[in-house]
Amino acid sequence: MAIDPMEVCRMEIRDSGEPVTIATPEGSVFTRPMIFDDGVDDTALGSMPGAIGQPVFLCLPEDAELIGEGALLTCEDGSEYLVFAEPIRRKNQFTEIRVNEQ
Repeated sequence: MAIDPMEVCRMEIRDSGEPVTIATPEGSVFTRPMIFDDGVDDTALGSMPGAIGQPVFLCLPEDAELIGEGALLTCEDGSEYLVFAEPIRRKNQFTEIRVNEQ
């Protein structure tokens, strides 16, 4: 029996997601479960260690429809992130919300 890939995403959001408060530039405020990925990948260029990446929030595609550039995302711990680009949508996968920490 085949498993719907989006059902796997829904289960992961249900099991691992945390509530994130979204404030849109238009003034709407709502909460949706999301998974935060700090985007930091340790790397080394020659003998120089470092980290590269960009933080993202992973959410369900239907939730991403409500989030656009300029929205402010607030985690339970009070950390805030500003959405700086349109969401990256991938078929049958989480949608990525690219952010900058405030």
